[in-house]
Amino acid sequence: IYIYLAFNSYPIISVLLGSQWLGIVPVASILAINAVFFSPNTLAEQVLIAGDKVRGIFFLRLFFLILRISLLILSSPFGLIAVSIALVVPSILFFILTQWMLAKHLGLSFSALVTSFAAAIIFSITGALAGLLVIGVFGYSGGENIMLQLALGVVSAAAAWLATSFVWDSPINGVRRRVIAAVLQKLRR
Repeated sequence: IYIYLAFNSYPIISVLLGSQWLGIVPVASILAINAVFFSPNTLAEQVLIAGDKVRGIFFLRLFFLILRISLLILSSPFGLIAVSIALVVPSILFFILTQWMLAKHLGLSFSALVTSFAAAIIFSITGALAGLLVIGVFGYSGGENIMLQLALGVVSAAAAWLATSFVWDSPINGVRRRVIAAVLQKLRR
């Protein structure tokens, strides 16, 4: 979702907030990329806290906060785009450190934990490629076809996700098969 938002922030902001807000499009795109790295930490932190690693999370969060504030102060003279880019750097570092702590806590190698992200990464890449395809057709700003760009962006991202779920052997395949079977069974009645 965040990758879709990063690629489609122009039409989304244009439709939801109006043309007077289009100046924030690059910042919104960068912050969406930031969220890609920051979001998975929520679950990892909860697992670590449940595993009595509160002290480690506290110091990691403290380090992250100090780094983030420092980079914000250093980047602020260069404008909002520089500040938003400065937010991504600590998020990537925080992601790596949090996942490393989680792997250590679970008794996994870091590479085994990263491998477990493979499906999510592949799904994200296909969604991003679908978003790039729509941008390639309409351009970043979409011109007069903003609603069409948004609709095609959603449809292409969903189609890419669905196609990837068919190709990639992931747990979602079993869920999808059960849902389709239940729908077909109800239609037969």
